[in-house]
Amino acid sequence: MSSRKEQKEQRRREREELERRLKQKEARARRLRAAGVAAVTVVAAAGIVALRPWEESPREPFSYSADGLSERIERAGLRDDPGAPHIHPKLTVAVRDETVPVPADMGLGGQHAPMHTHEPDGTIHVEGEGEPTLAKFMAVWGVTLTPRQLGPYTATGRERVRMWTRPPGGKRFDEVPVRPDLPLEDQQQIYLSFGTDAQTPIN
Repeated sequence: MSSRKEQKEQRRREREELERRLKQKEARARRLRAAGVAAVTVVAAAGIVALRPWEESPREPFSYSADGLSERIERAGLRDDPGAPHIHPKLTVAVRDETVPVPADMGLGGQHAPMHTHEPDGTIHVEGEGEPTLAKFMAVWGVTLTPRQLGPYTATGRERVRMWTRPPGGKRFDEVPVRPDLPLEDQQQIYLSFGTDAQTPIN
């Protein structure tokens, strides 16, 4: 009888030992999984901190780059006509009531575009383009202009693209439909704006 009791007790101890080992194994597996997740999280976070994408300085939407200038000139159809008159219209751009500088020295350098700037005051120097339009200048700049888009900004329910012009010798600005194909004239002034109707660069 005693041997049966001992055998029964032995089997009980073996079952308990087996259950203990299984629990230890499961607990170890859980710890490993948790450590793996934590390691991935730490690595990902370290990568984000190392890259710090919010501190990167991508090209500003209205900055100027001479890269691709030849292609932009070709697509816009600019032609160098030595007999064309030199004219100087002026462009002002505003986004959400903030003036956007028109960069200096656009279209100058390795390739001299027949429409370019010298100073950051918005004065466009048209020197050799017989049929200058606003769209051709925006192509030199590399900034998109359509009736619904100005640079990276697209019209929504509340915000839109607007245009005002003042002709040479004119006394006031008049709002006109947004016309990328607007012909440019000497001493003409153009305002382009993106924002709500309350955000107007014209007083």
